[in-house]
Amino acid sequence: DLEEHGAVYIKPPVQVATITPDGKALISHTDVQKSIASLTRFSAADAKAYADCHEEYREYMETIVVPALFSAPSHPSEQIAAMEETDEGLAYLRLCRQTPQQVVSELFETEIARAHVLFQLAIPRGAVFDSAGTGFFAPLIISQIEDSQICRGGSHKMAHALWKALLKGGGAIRGVREVKRLTVEKGKVTGVKLRDGEIIRARKGVVSTVDIKQTFEDFLQDEKIDTKITPASRNYQLDEFSLFSGHLALNEPPKYTAAKFDAD
Repeated sequence: DLEEHGAVYIKPPVQVATITPDGKALISHTDVQKSIASLTRFSAADAKAYADCHEEYREYMETIVVPALFSAPSHPSEQIAAMEETDEGLAYLRLCRQTPQQVVSELFETEIARAHVLFQLAIPRGAVFDSAGTGFFAPLIISQIEDSQICRGGSHKMAHALWKALLKGGGAIRGVREVKRLTVEKGKVTGVKLRDGEIIRARKGVVSTVDIKQTFEDFLQDEKIDTKITPASRNYQLDEFSLFSGHLALNEPPKYTAAKFDAD
């Protein structure tokens, strides 16, 4: 339990706000009825579409999609066959073949409703609005099963909690050490070689948290391992963009001009 090590997460009741140049704001709340009420101020039709989409996909996302994110991947043909067994699955399958922009354009009549959902693709999910085959992100966002949370005291609190949990579990941390390469014996990774020449052997395995190209090209270099993985790593393309966000510790809440339109 990371809370005992100081990592406590807060779920803000206001999740996302899209502020317009004329001082209005469309807000997503943890309370879906408040989200719908906010959208009603811009378009009753869009509010109904949002409510209908939430009602249609909420249970499907909770029982099928989210559990699949934490399970070993099945073959694509098996996934399609499972979705074809229900009406909800068939509708979801159709969304999977569209772009998020196509989905929200069909759902909503106003630009602010479309932009509000599409913004949540990039932050925090790192997806782009015109990526084919990712239309399912739209109902995932609208179903509101992935509430954003903030670590009390900043993200370093989580890093410190993980550090303390590792130490409590018998682990050790070596700071200011640069890995030069992975060591390989008989086609298997056996440890790491540091820049200063020290070799640390693994008892059970080596876990890499750097990107795929560094892991399989820089750290393995010409070592022979699984012949399927190495060529695939060379063909891997990095995302179209990366995210950088700033978090400010303020003495008082900011004063938004849009608060005159919506106090939340």
